[in-house]
Amino acid sequence: VKSYDVTLGEEEYLEIIRDKTACLFSAACQIGGVLGGVSPERVDALAGLGMRLGMAFQLVDDTLDYTPAGEGFGKDPGTDLREGKVTLPLIYTLQKCTAEERERIASIIGGDEEIQPGGFQATQEIITKWGGVDYTMEQARRYVEEAKGLLALLPPAPERDALLAVADYIVERKA
Repeated sequence: VKSYDVTLGEEEYLEIIRDKTACLFSAACQIGGVLGGVSPERVDALAGLGMRLGMAFQLVDDTLDYTPAGEGFGKDPGTDLREGKVTLPLIYTLQKCTAEERERIASIIGGDEEIQPGGFQATQEIITKWGGVDYTMEQARRYVEEAKGLLALLPPAPERDALLAVADYIVERKA
């Protein structure tokens, strides 16, 4: 993710997380299919499944930076913001918020100095006000539903049930 770039758009961001996270999930699922000896069509379905699960996983991870749920579970709220990572909750908010709020956020994550106490809280409040976390979770759920649709191409089996459980877990996890 481009650091400190408040002009980053949603499409560019989704491309970044696809290349950073989702491709890894896709490759893992695809390799599992190849090693399991499934048909090429099913290998493709598994690759698509992994891509969608990877997108959903990263989107949920990005929301944890702005929610108390991340505390105590290896994700310290505000870490991404302090590192200047502009993620979807913030991108969406920057598209919806007022010019004054946009300037405030830009000054908080400008990269010139460490985020001052209260800067994260102010940003978090603006993101909450404009629904940045909710929007990001909606997108994550959409990717999970698409992944589940691809699982329908696989025959009923314990492995498919396990993948369905993983898909549901991704959007329900708190860390």
